[in-house]
Amino acid sequence: MLNILAVFLTYSQLFASGIVSLDPSTTELLFAVGLGKEIVARDAASNYPAAVKSKTIIAHHLRVDREKLIQLKPDVIVSLDYQYQGLDKRIQHIKLQNRKLEDLTKNIALLKKHFPQIAMVTPSQINKQPKLVGKSFILYADKDQRIAVGKDSFISEALEKCGLKNKIRQKGYPKLSRESLSQMQADFNWVLGHKKQDLNADIYSRLTPRFMRAIQQLCESLAQE
Repeated sequence: MLNILAVFLTYSQLFASGIVSLDPSTTELLFAVGLGKEIVARDAASNYPAAVKSKTIIAHHLRVDREKLIQLKPDVIVSLDYQYQGLDKRIQHIKLQNRKLEDLTKNIALLKKHFPQIAMVTPSQINKQPKLVGKSFILYADKDQRIAVGKDSFISEALEKCGLKNKIRQKGYPKLSRESLSQMQADFNWVLGHKKQDLNADIYSRLTPRFMRAIQQLCESLAQE
């Protein structure tokens, strides 16, 4: 009887449901691999796909509603590897990474390990566009504050795979001086934002299969101009 119970518990853990997602990138990825229906709560910024709007909001930025979390009794929390406040250490926490492009494939493999029922999703490959080789870009996280996206971000890595070069060689999100900006010339200047001319932050700041498709489409479009 004890052996049967142990097998049942192991099986239940492998196919656990009741997922809490704490950031938009993770929420989108969970839907992409077929785990959207298992999500019982999400952070306030998760807005894609549309089905996510029916999920309970349990977190704002890095603050989690601990009382609500305990009431929900989820099987697992999935999020990027950030320092969240209000977590319950008794709940299993799967931490994903978003530093390099290869992290997307690793994240999908990690989810597959914990949820064997999901199908493996193969992200689109980013192909070099010969017409873009030698051209450069500057990408701003906040243009008004002169905060740029550094060379070590996954979005910079993706654009460089197309053949472009990031004019910002610092790491992280450096704040640029007006003097350095006045001396810096780039073929493309973009802002991560939500205006029509911006690179949509809801797509380009999230390491998901949709991001990979968007980068490939952007590069192909630029190469045809």
